[in-house]
Amino acid sequence: MKWKDIKLATLQKMFSAEGTSIPSDDSTRDYLAGMPYVANEGLQMICTSKKYIVKSVDLDSTMGIVVGKYRKFVMPDIAKDFFEFAGEIYYTDDAGRERTQAYYTEVNNVLVLPANFTGVFTVYYKAYPEEITSDTDDEYELQIPPDIVAILPLYMASQLYKEDDNGIATSLRNEFEVAYERLAQNNPMCTYEPMDESGW
Repeated sequence: MKWKDIKLATLQKMFSAEGTSIPSDDSTRDYLAGMPYVANEGLQMICTSKKYIVKSVDLDSTMGIVVGKYRKFVMPDIAKDFFEFAGEIYYTDDAGRERTQAYYTEVNNVLVLPANFTGVFTVYYKAYPEEITSDTDDEYELQIPPDIVAILPLYMASQLYKEDDNGIATSLRNEFEVAYERLAQNNPMCTYEPMDESGW
C-alpha cells in the first residue's frame, strides 16, 4: 500500500476525508503534519514486538574486525536497519550451504566468528521498518506486510484524534489493540526480504 493510501485511510477513520482524494485544508493540515511521527511510532511498536521484518546479509572474511582468534561484526554498522538477530545463520563454501552454530553474539548486536574462516556467512536478522518523514512521497510503497498496513491507520487515527474526540480515539485504539494482539497468533517472522548487497 502506498503512503497516500495510508494517509487517506487514517483521515477516513477520523471522518476527515471522503472519496479517494486527500483534502488539504485547515481541517486536515495538522493531522497530515503529525502523520509521519505516529506512523513511525506504530511501525516501531508492531515490527519490534508482534511481527518482524526479517532480512539477511552476507559476511565474508574481508569484513569485520579481527580480535585475536576472532573476527567481530558490529551488525548496525553493516545493516543500518538491524534490530536483532533472527536466530539463523548459514555457512556457504565450496562444499555447499548449511545452517551453522559456529558463532556467538555479544551485547545483542555483535556477531563473533573465527578469524580465519573462508566462504560466506549469511546472517538473518530482524529489521527496523523504514522511517517515514515529511518528505516521503505519496507514491512510496511501504515495505511491510499487508496485515501490518491494514491496522496502521487505526493506530495513527487513535493518536491524532485524541484532542478532538477522546471517545472515538479510545475506540480506535481498542480496535487497534485487538488486531495488534491477533498478529502474535501468526508466524512472527512476517516477511523475508533478502539484501543483494553486503551492506558494508
